[in-house]
Amino acid sequence: MSPGNTQYYIDAQTGDDSNSGTDKHKAWKTFSQLDRRIFSPGDRITVAGPAEFKESLFLVARGDSKNMSSLSF
Repeated sequence: MSPGNTQYYIDAQTGDDSNSGTDKHKAWKTFSQLDRRIFSPGDRITVAGPAEFKESLFLVARGDSKNMSSLSF
């Protein structure tokens, strides 16, 4: 599980799934790293574009109306 309030990055063009994913210069390449984690309150996921993904995305996150996890494209 994530410690919470963590920023994650996905970049299909320059990312690498062996990266940490927590720095835009060390972004993940695919959604597969997201599928392996449980996100905590305050976590944010930013997907760099333009990009085309031909894969499924399934997220598990914890949070509430005051401290949500978010995904942005």
